[in-house]
Amino acid sequence: MNNYMHFAVIFSCATLLIVLLVAEVNRLNKAYLIQRLIANVIAIGSLVLLFIPINYSNLLTSSDAINIFTNGTNQDSVPKAFKRGHLIQSIPDLSYFLKGKPEVSKINVFGYGLAQSDLQDLKGYQFSFYPVSISGISSVSWNSKLSYTEELKVQGTYNNSTTNDIKLLLRGFGTDFDSLQIEAGKTQAFALSCVPKQAGKATLELIALSKEKIVQREKVPIEVFETTPITVLMISSNPGFENKFLRNWLFEEGNLVMVRSRISKSATSSDFLNMKPINLTTISGQLLSKVDLLICDEQELAITSSQEYRQIEQAVANGMGLVINVSDSTQLKSLSLTRPINRYELPWSDKEQRLFLRPSNISFATEKDKSDRILTQTTLFGKGKVTGSVLVNSYKWILGGNLKSYERYWSNIISNTAKIKSSKTQYEIFPQIPTIGGPMRIVVNQDGSSVPIIKLNSQLLSPRQNVALP
Repeated sequence: MNNYMHFAVIFSCATLLIVLLVAEVNRLNKAYLIQRLIANVIAIGSLVLLFIPINYSNLLTSSDAINIFTNGTNQDSVPKAFKRGHLIQSIPDLSYFLKGKPEVSKINVFGYGLAQSDLQDLKGYQFSFYPVSISGISSVSWNSKLSYTEELKVQGTYNNSTTNDIKLLLRGFGTDFDSLQIEAGKTQAFALSCVPKQAGKATLELIALSKEKIVQREKVPIEVFETTPITVLMISSNPGFENKFLRNWLFEEGNLVMVRSRISKSATSSDFLNMKPINLTTISGQLLSKVDLLICDEQELAITSSQEYRQIEQAVANGMGLVINVSDSTQLKSLSLTRPINRYELPWSDKEQRLFLRPSNISFATEKDKSDRILTQTTLFGKGKVTGSVLVNSYKWILGGNLKSYERYWSNIISNTAKIKSSKTQYEIFPQIPTIGGPMRIVVNQDGSSVPIIKLNSQLLSPRQNVALP
């Protein structure tokens, strides 16, 4: 109930009380006049309390509680009770500070909040958070280091506290790659994606539009590495459109492609793209040692000789990637490489795609349909990876003019499955949009054990683990 309603109730009840008191005083029978006047006051007071109940907030802090005001705190909105006591301007190390205050058991945090590293030190404390209302992107992350065909995924949360819908755009190189709508007055998770084709360092933009007016613009720096062409071996139980379109796409991407298709029980045909022809009659260990990714269908894998299967199994265990296309609802043969591929079929579905994969504790889903059913699933096998796929007609995306979905699908499979080759020094920064005065974590992947040098504006910086070193 707002203040206007409070005033109306109090005014009405006060008027009624005056009328009742005057009526009691003017009565001819004056017996028990004082008691009747008191009874009227109590009755009207009770009526007021029916509309305006008594309530209070216990905001008083004790010696066992501390109040932490982080960036973004609106001091005017903080109750006075939380401002009492001794004020410390800065706490450089929260964990060290709390160890010197064993009597503290309650922590009140205002503003944008604490960093993840500080939150880990608050286990065992009674924690209360009073966040500031932020209109805009409240959190965001993306995979900033990409291979040439890898998909960029920008994910986060947007808090739209305005009365207008917000359009969120992922823009770069003069093109709007992806977009979505954030409804007015809602907090919504978002995910935008694209496959950058330009190699090297680049900066994309995450833009929020309200009625075609930019209300927020954030930089999304990325680095796309020109990947070394991989060697792909494709073996299939029959020549089909899926392998034909995939072979051509791999060739156009600059990869070395070998194709062996079975045309009868004892005869096969071979094709070679971007490389010299070799003998593919027998799949040997020497051949597979040069292969980064083997793509085959379950039927062909089931009829390979035991010797060839052992060579494939050993190659995957040593790091080669394997993609198995599955088109049958039951496993054709009990094999170690196909055993993790647990599939099921929807008998009642009227859609073309009826075969899906079951979730597994030893596998992770790499592709799902709009109903969140798993289409591809990757499992570790020794040093290599095995990806099972039930989508055996992805070429229809190309026939339908949707080349972007086809490229995204196969780029994702290749980046998750193919043999990992050694790369140069790479680093990542967390959080990807650092805050002033907040901690920043740098993860470096490099050969050797030497500690990298960190500089900011030509000034040498020391990481926290070696904070005393120059």
